[in-house]
Amino acid sequence: MADAGGPEPAASPVPAAPQLFQLDPIDVVEGWQQELADSFHGLAALTHGRSQAETHDVLQRKASESMQSHNELVGGLVYGILTAAGAGDGAGYLRLLQIVSRDGFGCAVARVQQVAAAPRFGRVRGEVRGQVYWLAGELIRARAGGADQVVLALLRQLRGGDVAAGNIAGCRLMLRLLQEHYAWTAGFPAVAATAAYAFGRLALDH
Repeated sequence: MADAGGPEPAASPVPAAPQLFQLDPIDVVEGWQQELADSFHGLAALTHGRSQAETHDVLQRKASESMQSHNELVGGLVYGILTAAGAGDGAGYLRLLQIVSRDGFGCAVARVQQVAAAPRFGRVRGEVRGQVYWLAGELIRARAGGADQVVLALLRQLRGGDVAAGNIAGCRLMLRLLQEHYAWTAGFPAVAATAAYAFGRLALDH
């Protein structure tokens, strides 16, 4: 994806294993995680070596072929955002997602929701956790329908009595997210009430 306004995923003949969670060798990878990784791998093959204009053109044509093609592209871009090596990479994939999305970010929200609500979220990789919260904020900024459900899922992942670094980081990221989008939060009573309850409980525990 040469000079395409985003990073160029490394092309490889073998699809990489999902890199969302810190899994042990005996852990079974859930199908939806592999789908995201495979979609990202397909995105890499589709855009490898193309200029910015060529990349935008091929992605828009692919997204218009069918809803399945659209959803695979969106899944690949969401995975790219969540596993991005740096903020610049994540922003690049987000710009491509804005070009590709045909459903008001509905598919993207659903994919982020899968990560946010995952029973294994406590084992999410540190860099992925930060990107989940960042992308949630961008979906709020884009007024994407269902962004409130993503935030609710993330609030439910904050565990009382858990002083592990990952949980503390999640608390800080959530506070920052709610502060940055205070007016939006106030417009969703369920989010505001859940946040008040969650942090009231956490304040007592910590």
